[in-house]
Amino acid sequence: MRLLGPRGALVGLALALAGAGCAASDPAPVRPPTSSSGTTVSAAPNPTSTADAVTAWTTRCTSQVSYWVTRLRAEPEHSFDYQEMGLSSESYDALNEVLTDAGGRPRSRSWADAQAARRCAQHAEQAVTARTGQNGWP
Repeated sequence: MRLLGPRGALVGLALALAGAGCAASDPAPVRPPTSSSGTTVSAAPNPTSTADAVTAWTTRCTSQVSYWVTRLRAEPEHSFDYQEMGLSSESYDALNEVLTDAGGRPRSRSWADAQAARRCAQHAEQAVTARTGQNGWP
């Protein structure tokens, strides 16, 4: 049996340490979404029925869309796709509808919250149905 020698041992040690360093690193913290009053929006409990799932999805969508409407209107030079924003296709549709409704006019955070809630409610059943496989996919 042939040993790797000093160079092979160093390469092996370097790879082992690099792998250990990657496994030990903590992911960057994610800021929880906040409502217009500044309170943290908690995650919805695991839904037990379709109605609960629709309500939970609407709550999450409203928080996300309200945040992104405010951010995109404050920073119009930035562009993100729906995956970078962490949105589903239905949430992204709701976001685009709210942005279209806002037009170039100044809007308050409470207006954005109300419009996000209305648009998300319109998309909620379709989003939940698509994720539970009732449409035949997945």
